[in-house]
Amino acid sequence: MMELSDARWRQIDDLLLSLHLPDNLADLRMRVMTGFKKLVPFEKGFFDLCDCSERGRFVFYDPVSVDMTEEELLSYYQRYEPSDYTTWLFSVNEPVVYRDSTFVTDEMRDRSELYREWMIPMDVHYSMGSTQVGNGMIYGSITLFRTRASGDFTEEEEECLTVLNRHLSRYLAVSHPDGLRRDKGGLPVMGQESLTAREQEIAALIAEGLSNQQIGLRLFISENTVKKHVKGVYQKMGVSNRHQLMAELYRSAAIVVDA
Repeated sequence: MMELSDARWRQIDDLLLSLHLPDNLADLRMRVMTGFKKLVPFEKGFFDLCDCSERGRFVFYDPVSVDMTEEELLSYYQRYEPSDYTTWLFSVNEPVVYRDSTFVTDEMRDRSELYREWMIPMDVHYSMGSTQVGNGMIYGSITLFRTRASGDFTEEEEECLTVLNRHLSRYLAVSHPDGLRRDKGGLPVMGQESLTAREQEIAALIAEGLSNQQIGLRLFISENTVKKHVKGVYQKMGVSNRHQLMAELYRSAAIVVDA
C-alpha cells in the first residue's frame, strides 16, 4: 500500500468530513468532485450513479460534474459508453480503483473510438477512476481525466482515490442497502388526461427545475425527444409553458420534489 504524506491525509480527512453534510446524492457527489479536485488536480471528471437491478446489466445515469458540459456528458452515455475500455474492470464483488495507463497502451488508446472522437476533442489523454461497490451491487463510478501536458495520474494520487472510495462505498451501501434505481423520483402526475410513464418522469424533472438538455442527460434521450414529450405534457395538463405547468403541479399537489 502506498504511503501518503501527513498533508495528504489532512486533505483527505477534511474532504471526508464534508461528506456528512449533504442532503442528497447530487450534493454529495458535487462535494466529492469539488473537494477531490483540490486534492488531486484533473481537467475533466464526473461522478455517476448505477442501477444494477437488471441482472447482469449495469445502467449508469445522472452524472455530476464541475467541469464538463452537458453536451460532453450526454454524448458519452448516448454513443461512447459501450466502447469505454475501462468498464471491463467493473465487478459487483469489490470496489475498483484504476489508472488506465496501467493496462492501456498508447497504441490501444489511439485505436479507441472513445479516445479519438470523445477524449481528443476535450483535450484529455489520461484517466483514473473508481467504482463504489457494496452489498453485491455497484452504486456508481468516478472518472477523472488529465491532458497529456498535465501528465499521468500518480500512484500516490491513485491511493488518495482508493481511500476516498472505501468511505464512499460504505456510505452508499449503508444508506441504500437495496441499491439505486433510475425510476425512483416524483410521484405520478395527474392532469386533464393520463400522462404516460415517460411524460410523468419529464414532468417531475421539470418541477425540479431541469432544462430540456438536463432532462435528456438524466434520461439518456435526445433534446428533440424531450421537447416532443414536453409538448405532450403541456397539452394534457392544459398549460402553455413551464411556469404554468409548475404552478399546476404544485396547486394540485400532484408531485413531490425531494429537497
